[in-house]
Amino acid sequence: MKRWLTWVVVCLMTTTTFAQHTLDYLFMDVVLDTNGDAYVQEMRSMDVGGSGTECYITFNNLPDGMELRDLSVKDGATVYAFEQYWNTKRTRSQKASRCGFHKTDEGIEVCWGLGDVGRHNYIVRYVISNLVRSYEESDGFNHSFYEASYPAARTAYVNIRALHRDDALSYTSADIWDLPCFQATTPLEWTELNLSELNVDSTLVDEAPKLLAKNTGKLQLDSLYYPVAKAWAFGYDGYLLFSPDGAIRAENDSMRMSQGESIIVMAEFEKGMFKPAMEGDVDKFETVKERAFFNSDYSLEDEGDGTWQRSSFYGGDADTPLWVNYLAMILVVLLLAGLVLLPIWGICYGIVRLIWGKKIDQRKWNKKLSKLIGEKVDTLPYHRDPPMNGRLTCSQRILSSMRPKNPLGISQLIEAFMLRMLYKGIIQLSTEKVAKGKVREVFLISEPEKPRDTNESDDHKDIIHLYNPYMQQYIQERESKLQTPIDDVHLEYQLNRLLYLAAGKDHLLQPDELKKFIEDHALSIRPYARLVDYMVNATVPLDNLPKEGAKEVYGFFKFLNDFTLVNERELSEVSLWKEYLVFASLYGMAKEVRKGMQKVAPDVMKLDKITGMLLATGASGVLVGSLIDTMNNSYRYVKNFRTAEEIRAAKVAAMEAAERAARERRYSGGGGHSSHHGGGGHSGGGGSGVR
Repeated sequence: MKRWLTWVVVCLMTTTTFAQHTLDYLFMDVVLDTNGDAYVQEMRSMDVGGSGTECYITFNNLPDGMELRDLSVKDGATVYAFEQYWNTKRTRSQKASRCGFHKTDEGIEVCWGLGDVGRHNYIVRYVISNLVRSYEESDGFNHSFYEASYPAARTAYVNIRALHRDDALSYTSADIWDLPCFQATTPLEWTELNLSELNVDSTLVDEAPKLLAKNTGKLQLDSLYYPVAKAWAFGYDGYLLFSPDGAIRAENDSMRMSQGESIIVMAEFEKGMFKPAMEGDVDKFETVKERAFFNSDYSLEDEGDGTWQRSSFYGGDADTPLWVNYLAMILVVLLLAGLVLLPIWGICYGIVRLIWGKKIDQRKWNKKLSKLIGEKVDTLPYHRDPPMNGRLTCSQRILSSMRPKNPLGISQLIEAFMLRMLYKGIIQLSTEKVAKGKVREVFLISEPEKPRDTNESDDHKDIIHLYNPYMQQYIQERESKLQTPIDDVHLEYQLNRLLYLAAGKDHLLQPDELKKFIEDHALSIRPYARLVDYMVNATVPLDNLPKEGAKEVYGFFKFLNDFTLVNERELSEVSLWKEYLVFASLYGMAKEVRKGMQKVAPDVMKLDKITGMLLATGASGVLVGSLIDTMNNSYRYVKNFRTAEEIRAAKVAAMEAAERAARERRYSGGGGHSSHHGGGGHSGGGGSGVR
């Protein structure tokens, strides 16, 4: 019995010794030098357990000219020895009181030894060269300052300040490190120095010793404020604000950051604050913003003026001037009047919107379009020939942008291509023998002829031009991986190839065969289907639309929409009706146009076999419709197809997100917010923690 009790005690002691690491506070102070370098001090207040040998901070995605230097680590009175070449494979005792840089294939790491089990306040200093870059209209950066790994920080703050520019002043790195913002050595001191004016974490503030906050050195800091400085934050749940002491501050707003969350800050500064030594990888900072805002909560119209201001609703003193009291009374009366009138106004506005809202919105939109194309949309003349020289993909993207409330999707695009292939004879109606001498109608699929890969086609250039630069880059990268561009010629080839492979050796195809083939090869088809779907559904900025092309596309849409109302009909137009049917499918108005054709010219079915089949209700017409529907449904299936492993991973991610949401707590008061998603194109990142 005593032996078992002894083993229990030993196990409990071992468990205590190898307790989990916890990172209670991460306080990061960043001072931007006038040349664009960033002086960074991290205070990591943590309980160190028994596992692992070192702390690390990863810096990946470093652009040309961005390097780390001047590393130093301190823990209390212990100053760590710097090693030029850091060996990650040593023991814990061999790494104790030592630090260094470790180069990896992806970037560089800041490393230091954990030391003994227990509480540590690590003070880590380093310089990031050329963080602030020069752009045409402004200077700025988009950088991941912290990416949570194990252990993730419970409380994280990032303060970014700027050194006052004085070209006549001579100073050294030591002068910058002597700034007051770098002098805190414990969480209590840091809180007193940075958060006392916000009354945050009052327990820490009350217990903290008073620090000398005034700058006794020769260097001064600039106060960062909007609009001289603009800022946005990504990758975490929390806030971004311009603090009262003139810093850009990012802070988390959850019980604990989760592994994989990042504090990414993008800042833009007016010209003149800095003299960056290096230019950005793009010409304009607007492009940096487009990358970062993609898939985020922000839009390009966001001003970047996130501020956190708290005011007291009550208060005042007895010596308040009389006019102030009158003003207060007037404001109260106006407030009460507003509370009465606001519901009435809301009801009236709702009635107006309900009755005339769509007309008002359409009138505003038409006015915007008219200004863009240089001609009134309402009076735009009919365009009777297929627009854009018959280009389907480009025409559909233009019309979708001009009619955003009636978007056209991949189904309409595929239907148009299938009809065109029917008219070209790539898909032909045939028969095959079945049991007991009977025959059934099937499709004969011609062997696809691969397009010649010469220079980029005008069609492809026009399509790519419709998107914003970030979208263009993404599409071209995906096209490069798939080794095929997305334009009419290559889309038709890929669809033809898909039908040909599904038909098998006899080249005869039934819709059921196509469905089974696509389901069996979903993984190989999915990347292409998703790219096409992405291109069809991605937003196209109105400013990117070609004026003449927009007139043709919209004029042709009006022509098809009023097909039965157009009186001057010539027999020669019948030759164009094949393309009318193709574009009617592309524009999502196939049924209406087919009915119009039957009404205008009932004998049109006799002039063309395929057209007759489409307008007929017999077996052949049903078969053609079935093939088109099968292709559309199968494409949607492939686009959304996920393997069992992918489904399990999605469920795990959803559970983790739900757990984070359950732990959230929110500060009272207002303020700027961070975007949990977005921040693309940032430098830095890659994780930091203990290993």
